[in-house]
Amino acid sequence: MKQATTHLDSVVRAVRLCFHRLASFADELHADLGINVQMRALLEFLVENGPSGSEQIAAAKDVPTHHVQRVVDLLLYERLVDLRLDVDGERAIEVVANQAGRDLFVKIRMHEDQLLKHFATHFPASDLETTFRTLSSLNQELEACASAARGRLSAKRS
Repeated sequence: MKQATTHLDSVVRAVRLCFHRLASFADELHADLGINVQMRALLEFLVENGPSGSEQIAAAKDVPTHHVQRVVDLLLYERLVDLRLDVDGERAIEVVANQAGRDLFVKIRMHEDQLLKHFATHFPASDLETTFRTLSSLNQELEACASAARGRLSAKRS
């Protein structure tokens, strides 16, 4: 069991390092487009999921609402999103990727697709499939633990 724990610790450290390198790399890759990694992530969410409120985005991304609102402000400043009133719901304000934002996201995907094709040549497909399955399982376990912890915390407050 100790060996499995040591291996998992090594995996977590490698994932953390990879995440930070990917974020830095994405900032560099898209710097000429005037967008950072947080702005890219929010644009991706809006393009893939449609108009959403800050609270919805924050819940889906598992980040604080104020973080989403800060990134929305950056995207508004760059004129990549618009705000609109959600008249179907509770009259909340939704963030919408406008045409400029959608067009920019197409450029971002083109940049990234070229790099992914290059990187993919360095790894056997079976290794990538195993990595995906392992990380998906780890994410499911983490979510189950987090959900249980939220339940315990909620019970203590009651």
